[in-house]
Amino acid sequence: MVQFMDACRKCRVCSSKKLQLLGCCPPIPSSVVEFFPKEIKAGINPGSLWRCQQCGVGLRIPCFTEGQLEAIYKRMPSGQMNYIFQTNEAWRRTREYLVRIWGENDQPFVLDIGCNEGLFLAGLPVSWKRHGIEASRESCLTARSNQIKIIGHFLGDDPTPWHGRFDIVCLFDVFEHLPNPQKGLAQALRFLKPGGLFFVSTGNIRGWTWQWLGPQNYYLATPLHLSFASPEFFRWFSRRFSAQLVKIIPISHRAGGTREKIEDLISVLYEGFRQKGGLFRIPQRAIQFLPRWRHLMHKTRPPFSVHLKDHILVVMRLE
Repeated sequence: MVQFMDACRKCRVCSSKKLQLLGCCPPIPSSVVEFFPKEIKAGINPGSLWRCQQCGVGLRIPCFTEGQLEAIYKRMPSGQMNYIFQTNEAWRRTREYLVRIWGENDQPFVLDIGCNEGLFLAGLPVSWKRHGIEASRESCLTARSNQIKIIGHFLGDDPTPWHGRFDIVCLFDVFEHLPNPQKGLAQALRFLKPGGLFFVSTGNIRGWTWQWLGPQNYYLATPLHLSFASPEFFRWFSRRFSAQLVKIIPISHRAGGTREKIEDLISVLYEGFRQKGGLFRIPQRAIQFLPRWRHLMHKTRPPFSVHLKDHILVVMRLE
């Protein structure tokens, strides 16, 4: 039997027992776990979604242990995060922010934690000193071919020569993979120089799609998503560490046009109506009678609403 990390109804981050149950997470599709080790793949528990009323973080309980996560990420195949730079809202906005500070010929030190194949870093000016931390051995090979210097494989590794070296540290789509995000963010801050900038992008559990769908949000469809951020959490975190909270920007996961946003909006509304039942069946049926949306009645998984503003980009400065 696979053993999972269970918080015993205590927050993994702040140890508070003031947890609110939001509901059961959806079943895990077999396609999501196809590259997991056999001993981990058997008997995966989707768990339930809880929110800590003290620090504001959302938690999957139970969840994988750090040892299990390490075994999974080491063997993760390359190509799992092949985003297009201009359609990745967090990457695009971060680059725009940075090039207003540093020019094409400057040489700031940049670290992308969980860099995968280094595609974000490869989109920065070539004169910038680009570094990454990446668990997947296969992805590291591709990142190096993109002229990215890999300095470690896991955030918990302790490459002390690199502490305090970086002007910029980025953590894109990593927060949700951390069993204890307070610990992970604190480890990431160690790499920054005083005055350095820290960028974090992740899902926002306080976003309206989360409020509408609860644990049926698509973000819960993979068991590798363990922790879920909120603006309250980042305000709580910044008070405890020497990190000035500069801004929190609502973003979508991917840029999209009006048609794509409408598609996502109708899909999310329909799924919420379906879940709630009762009088909500009336607008649900009205939607499925429209030829354009009739396909929704056959959907069995949460809508993949990546073009709606259900994420946040957080900017902090190390004091």
